[in-house]
Amino acid sequence: MKKKILVTVAVTGLAATTYLVMGNIFYGIALKSKRKKGSEQEITDTRHVDNRFLAKNPPIEKFIHSADNANLELHAAAYHHTERTHKWVIVLHGYTSHNREMTQWVHGFYEKGFNVLTPDLRGHGLSEGKYIGMGWHDRLDILSWINTLVSEDPEAEIILFGMSMGGATVMMLAGEDLPNNVKVIIEDSGPFFRFDFNAMP
Repeated sequence: MKKKILVTVAVTGLAATTYLVMGNIFYGIALKSKRKKGSEQEITDTRHVDNRFLAKNPPIEKFIHSADNANLELHAAAYHHTERTHKWVIVLHGYTSHNREMTQWVHGFYEKGFNVLTPDLRGHGLSEGKYIGMGWHDRLDILSWINTLVSEDPEAEIILFGMSMGGATVMMLAGEDLPNNVKVIIEDSGPFFRFDFNAMP
């Protein structure tokens, strides 16, 4: 009997250790930031980078610090429309991307008369962060960007637009206490999980 218990404990311990080790390995592969400290993340997908628009409309680089204990320096690019307006769009990129890859959408909103703010999410572009939170921590960072924008422009009318992980970020942000300045939330291809209660036994 003792031998059976020892074998069970040993097998359970080995399984738990293997699970933890493999979980940490895969977590590091998937969610550890690929950003090199002090340098802008390399643009890997140039299909959506509008270099002509960037050359004609260079952004204003902005920085804030995260409100949590990590106190990370967070970066965004702001595109102020040539005609003064209180209309704003905050455009959020996806997993392993960064704000410059969103210039195709920035250009579209800018042509419609909007100011545009494109933050780099944690661990992306010029924003600090060792790990990618898949939008969970980012939702509060974007709330800080919204509050910063509203403090600079109290009459701001804000649209939130996120793609992929940026879409997940705006979906999670929708559950927070947002200022009345936020008028519309648009998510494009944000990952989500659906649980089918009818499938339960």
